[in-house]
Amino acid sequence: MSGGEYQREVERCRREMAEVERLLREGHPDIDGLCLALHDWAQELRILERERRTEPFTPPDASAPCVRSPGQGSGAPAADRTPIAD
Repeated sequence: MSGGEYQREVERCRREMAEVERLLREGHPDIDGLCLALHDWAQELRILERERRTEPFTPPDASAPCVRSPGQGSGAPAADRTPIAD
């Protein structure tokens, strides 16, 4: 994301949050919905800021061996997995 695009997205989040806050202050009846919207826009702003701080993703070398990434499962069929007791 370019610097200009990032700034536009941050400004959009802030505008949306300000609008939600205005509606809440004016007594809009959908308090739950507006609180959820405020939470969502604040989270979007945090995501943008976090992405800006981290280094850009660099794809792996195409000649490197394929390695299973975390979260893709153990590779064993589901029937071979032992359930964890409570």
